[in-house]
Amino acid sequence: MVCSLTSKSSACSLPCVPYLATQQWYAEWLRRRLQGDSEAEARIAASSACQLRSRDFTHCVLPSSSGEIRLSVSVEGGSGMLKCLRPEDVRMSGHGRWPSVHLGALNALYGRSAYFEHLHDSLIVAYTDVEGHLLSELCNRLHDLQTALAFPRDMLHTLSALSTVEKVRLQEICSEYAHVYRSELPFLELIMRYGPDAIFVLLSTFYLKVDEI
Repeated sequence: MVCSLTSKSSACSLPCVPYLATQQWYAEWLRRRLQGDSEAEARIAASSACQLRSRDFTHCVLPSSSGEIRLSVSVEGGSGMLKCLRPEDVRMSGHGRWPSVHLGALNALYGRSAYFEHLHDSLIVAYTDVEGHLLSELCNRLHDLQTALAFPRDMLHTLSALSTVEKVRLQEICSEYAHVYRSELPFLELIMRYGPDAIFVLLSTFYLKVDEI
């Protein structure tokens, strides 16, 4: 069960994850985690590798049949506050009823996808009563939802302990997904379409050698 934003979460003490972070961000995060970095270290490294600015933590770009849909989180004090505060210190506002807009966009884009029903109820909870709460609470919760579905329990340990033969086979599987990767789109796009197989798309960006991990 996913806790609401009114619940305390130890994840909120970690560096903020970008809002619906990109596939590029998650590929770097995964690479760092497999190399042994802590969750906090991997988040910092991923944000650095993507050269994120503060404002990049509050918006994302979703693909649609008519082009791109840009979603932005409203913050207290306006967008100018992003130049003054760390992402971890920014609080969300309810201006523009953006939570309903964002949920509507996700439903319109992914409502018929195979894995939408696995996240639907949890997404509604995550976007409920966000006004006045830290941006990091929402972003970190969305991160938890996505990684719980895409990376089954002990997956990182399993990948790190593969034999040479298993690594070769994994490389072959990853090559089949390499064409799907789009660095600028949210990782959520992959999850909605591929579920647990989304990890192979991320691995395809760096798993080029048998001894890569």
